[in-house]
Amino acid sequence: MSSDQDGEIVELRRRLRELEQKHAVEQAKRLRIEAAQQDEEGRKQLAEALTSAGVSGSAARVALNHLRFEGLVKTTEDGELVFVKQRSGGRGEEVELSDGLAAWLKSDEGRMFLEPSGGGESGTRSRRDTGGGNDERMTSRQRAGEALRRWRG
Repeated sequence: MSSDQDGEIVELRRRLRELEQKHAVEQAKRLRIEAAQQDEEGRKQLAEALTSAGVSGSAARVALNHLRFEGLVKTTEDGELVFVKQRSGGRGEEVELSDGLAAWLKSDEGRMFLEPSGGGESGTRSRRDTGGGNDERMTSRQRAGEALRRWRG
């Protein structure tokens, strides 16, 4: 083999490595974009499921983040969003999203995301329940503190 051919082979190998690196970067970028799109679709699907289950507004946003952070909702390999029921021993059982949410919203943990059945704002009590009308003069921070004190007993 001549030295011209050796030089061409070296140059072709260098270009091949560059193209492989460029391809790997592009593929990683594409996978990140696809993962972000899938994540956004999952968030929308979960938000819709929470809304149809009776959780709305800021409670829905908080519930959505809580469910995802705690691993109670996940996307299967098929791209389906499922609820993960926690079982003894730390194992999780995957169930249909709507069924899992319905059961979770009946639990103490999930119930706090639902509006009270008596109407009004979530977490507030009527004047009759609080023993007077003083909470009208309280700030929202004071009302929240009072509700927390009552909740703790």
